[in-house]
Amino acid sequence: MTTLRYFSSEMAGSPGNTSNVVGTTSAMLDACLIDGFVPQGISSMSHDGTTVTVTMTAAHGIPKSAVMTISGANEAGYNGEFVVLVVDATTLSYGLVQTALANATGALLGTIGGAGWTKPFAPTNNVHAYKTGAGSLSRFMQLSETTGLYSYACHGYEDMTDSETGSNAFAPTSRLARPSSTSSKPWHILATENFLYIVTNGHTTSVALYLFGDYNTIDAADPYATLCFGMADLANWSSFNVNSNSLQGQIARNRLGVNPATLQLMTHHTCTIKIGSGTMTYPQQNDGSFHMAGLEVFESNYLKRGTLDHIFSPLHLPTALANQTTFDGQGDYAGRRFIYLQLRSMAVVFELP
Repeated sequence: MTTLRYFSSEMAGSPGNTSNVVGTTSAMLDACLIDGFVPQGISSMSHDGTTVTVTMTAAHGIPKSAVMTISGANEAGYNGEFVVLVVDATTLSYGLVQTALANATGALLGTIGGAGWTKPFAPTNNVHAYKTGAGSLSRFMQLSETTGLYSYACHGYEDMTDSETGSNAFAPTSRLARPSSTSSKPWHILATENFLYIVTNGHTTSVALYLFGDYNTIDAADPYATLCFGMADLANWSSFNVNSNSLQGQIARNRLGVNPATLQLMTHHTCTIKIGSGTMTYPQQNDGSFHMAGLEVFESNYLKRGTLDHIFSPLHLPTALANQTTFDGQGDYAGRRFIYLQLRSMAVVFELP
């Protein structure tokens, strides 16, 4: 079973991501994929049978929908991973339905845990190798945190023997955007043990998307259901536009299992690679609602390979909602919570835990 986790640069203890400072992008990935954020002290915890109320020792900066790990409680029922439901500056709560627990005792800590990936090799020459976690196809994402304008090479390997050496590379020209100024810029990450989605704010008006990991294959016998999708090898942010060739990627191998396949991401509503760039008016005139669709994975020539979880393409113009708007789903999406993220000339929706 995978655990969906949401991280952002606004969370307390999260690392910054700064242009021209080697190590900040890898620190962001290390924290979200592997190590988690610096543990924060808890002064008290109480349980009323359905809800645990946690009082932190200081302002915590943990948002609603974050997955927090509680540790150090002498009462074992308090320890574990929980989705934060309600927050204010110094307290938060999460659901826990069981026989009432006594107030927690012990050296209590709350941590935003990592997504369960590993880093099997020590980085060399500012090159880092990240491996997807338990239950995945165990693919490698290589980040080359070396000289580059506005982005770093970040692509896939089926296997690796050290941080710089691998076999069966795919998406060799895909890149992970980084800020274009010396100040730290906002970022958002959605991850499980199997995949990673990143929205990175770089240039003043430009925000880019990067995806890596396993998708839901329509063929249970397909052992190559891993994709990598990011910025093309562009000189600068000014030409980044979803309606051009600014975003590109590959699937680890084609349906014949031979070579990497060109990746196409589409919705069944649009059959286009221009994800996040719909034309419907908002609010929708007949019912005042917001509409979005899941993403489907194709290789070239419109051969469907599978679908992606937890990421959606708005069917409206990118400015339909304000950036970072959170909302509760209705209809088919009832009981689920989402965040709307504007990119340059497009937008995406992440499902929150």
